[in-house]
Amino acid sequence: MNQNQELQGVVESYILGAMMQEPSLVPTATRKIDSLAFSTISHQLIYDAIFQSYEEHAKTDPIIVADLLQKTDQIKRIGGPVYLYDLNQGVVETGNFEYYLEILHETWLRKKISSIGDSMKVMSEDQEIAVDSLMDDLQAQIFNLNMDTALNDRTLISENLGDVLQNILNPHEGQGVKSGFHELDTLTNGFENGDLVIFAARPSMGKSALATNIIHNVAIDQRKPALIFSLEMPKSQIIMRLLSTETRISYTDLRRGRVNEDQWELIIQAMTRLKYAPIHIVDRRGLKVSTIKSEARKIKMENPELGLIVVDYVQLVYPSKDCGTREQEVSEVVRSLKNLAGELDVPVLICSQVNRQHERSEDKRPALSSLRESGELEQTADLICFLYREDYYDDDSIEEDMITECNLLIRKNRNGPTGEISLNFNKEIITFESVFDD
Repeated sequence: MNQNQELQGVVESYILGAMMQEPSLVPTATRKIDSLAFSTISHQLIYDAIFQSYEEHAKTDPIIVADLLQKTDQIKRIGGPVYLYDLNQGVVETGNFEYYLEILHETWLRKKISSIGDSMKVMSEDQEIAVDSLMDDLQAQIFNLNMDTALNDRTLISENLGDVLQNILNPHEGQGVKSGFHELDTLTNGFENGDLVIFAARPSMGKSALATNIIHNVAIDQRKPALIFSLEMPKSQIIMRLLSTETRISYTDLRRGRVNEDQWELIIQAMTRLKYAPIHIVDRRGLKVSTIKSEARKIKMENPELGLIVVDYVQLVYPSKDCGTREQEVSEVVRSLKNLAGELDVPVLICSQVNRQHERSEDKRPALSSLRESGELEQTADLICFLYREDYYDDDSIEEDMITECNLLIRKNRNGPTGEISLNFNKEIITFESVFDD
């Protein structure tokens, strides 16, 4: 055994012994490491038993830990009850626990980095694996390392019970990211972190406008960073739409420069607000989903409080690898975006086209089967909303009527009820508004 191995053994023994002396140290440890941080099977088993003992009894003394190991026939593998007592007695005081824990945490991270390098070397030699896939896998592993996401899925239930109770007592505090539309937020309780949300509609129905409005509400009203991948509309148009929403000056007038002196003051004030709005825009056509994931990870690392990611729209995103049919390609993209939502713990809203099948019905309202390449979209999404405007199909509608009603049809809601919401669509400023807004 070399010097480093001896030091590792001393550090691990101290940590295990300290946790058996003071149960309150267990939550501190679980936020930094898990059992795989320990170098031997015996220490891994002891750590898991201490964790289980704390969860079940709020106690971690050697007798209870030994009993748990005995029940799973692991007591002999760790050296018997005597070894547990030796670990416990070997710790004189626990004041240096966090110092020792940091040593073990850093050692564990170094092992992870080395493991990533080894696995990537092997994968890079496999000519059947596309370079895009290699890059995506490498970025994902490094991101998880930086964000410590490997530890997020193992938490003490006792640490979360208080949050759950608080959400019950104060339900509004437990809401996800708010869309800014009261009726929608009431029905959905906000967009939950990790959720995949779909806004679907026929072309020019308003799905990009609604997504942009929500970006505005999240970033400006709630001051949460937001990221939009626009594969069709350039960033100049997105900013112009945001400016029209802020100033309530006609979008067409803004584009043509038809503004008066009073409106210039509104424009300057709005531009100041937009200047400091945490909105990130990527306007690039032909994006691969691997590029979207890479850019999103960078933004998340720079903005840990990232509130929303929007992809407009999903049928324009390319998969990272050749998938055969178009439906398989879209399925691969959708699965990747759902995984991204979970990885970054952020809701991802994607705009989607719909097919013409529903237009054969009398009321022309879309259903889940209306989703283009619908199989994976319908199965994977947590929330699916369709936009429907009656005037879209009415040849006799008055073109000068700049405010029209739009129905938001919630056809799937994994976290709550489905239903229908009415919004007003102001065509002049390309903005959706609550029907009940003054």
